[in-house]
This record gives sequence, structure tokens and C-alpha cells, in this order.
Amino acid sequence: FFFNDTATTEIYTQAFVGSVRCVQETGINAEYMGIQEILMEADPVKTHYSAIAVKGTDQIYSHSVALAAGYTEEELAQIPPEASLGLGCGNSVAAANIKEGEYILDLGCGAGMDLFLSSIRVGPKGKACGVDYSEDMIKRGTELAKKYKRDNVEFHYLSLIHISEP
Repeated sequence: FFFNDTATTEIYTQAFVGSVRCVQETGINAEYMGIQEILMEADPVKTHYSAIAVKGTDQIYSHSVALAAGYTEEELAQIPPEASLGLGCGNSVAAANIKEGEYILDLGCGAGMDLFLSSIRVGPKGKACGVDYSEDMIKRGTELAKKYKRDNVEFHYLSLIHISEP
């Protein structure tokens, strides 16, 4: 593992070496024997995203990033401005054919920008549910859903590492 700073490299290396030792000593597949939890706690990306969830971002910056990512002014006017943090990777809602009454699941939902847009499309009989591995993002999104009375929006903490294949 190679990262920009020595401390992060050391944490990831120790976790990897510990996993390899476990496999060598026990002969058991150690893939899910704690290495993911160690990596999650040491994850600099999670730390960065969590800090942004807590402090927020400049709304002018976030708005311009959202426009560049393909969101329209009309869409941005429909969501809590605090849900737009300038972290997304594109307007997935625009590409989806979301219908009223559907259940939408957003993996890596952040503060819920796409969830809030989806909640409008699914209406009161549908639900927009998001999962994220940053507890701070989940807290921010949940607070926004309450503040803006979006009863069909839910946020749940979950590491995608723990989702298994069928």
C-alpha cells in the first residue's frame, strides 16, 4: 500500500500484515476477520468526508459544482441547500427512470442530494433510502430530512464492505 503520508501507509500496512499472519497461522480465510474494520477506522477518505459533513461547505462553491455535475437550477431549488456539499460525481437521478411509488436505494448517499431529488419523484407512496459509511453524513442527512419534512427519505449507516454477494 502506498499513500501520500507515512502514518496512513503504516496503518494500512499493519492491517494487511495482520491479516496475512492470521491466514498463515490459522489457515482460515481472514478476508472478513477485522481487516475491513481496521481500514475503515484509518480511512483518510472517510475522515475527510466526515469533516465536511460536520462543517459543511461554501454554498456558492457547492452550487457551482452541482451545476457542473449536470444538476439544473430547478433541481437544486427542490433540495435542501445543505445537502449539496460539492462532493458528488454526477446527476444519477437525471439518468434514472424513477417512477412514483418506487423504492430507491442510494449507495454512498452522503448528505442526500440525490435522495432528496428522488423523494420528489417517488412521491409519498415511495421511499428514497440511502446508505453511507460516514456516520456524520448520515446524521447530517437525517437532520435535513427532519428539518425539511421529507418523510419518505431515510438514511442508514452501512459500510459497503459488509454487503455480500447473493
